[in-house]
Amino acid sequence: MDINEAKRQKGLKYMALKMAFETPNETINAIYHSGMPEDEIKELQYIINAARRAPGYDPEKDIIKKMNII
Repeated sequence: MDINEAKRQKGLKYMALKMAFETPNETINAIYHSGMPEDEIKELQYIINAARRAPGYDPEKDIIKKMNII
């Protein structure tokens, strides 16, 4: 991976974590409805965990938890 790709990846991770903090349930729903297979959703567990710790998170609306993926 070259330096530009590493910077891009770092920026994408930051953006995803910021979204998880600002709109936790919407971020979780977007991940679930993205069409990714369950194993790829599990790879995003750090983002999902950040969303679950964010203010405003509602466990009743957590589709990933309801579907027993993570």
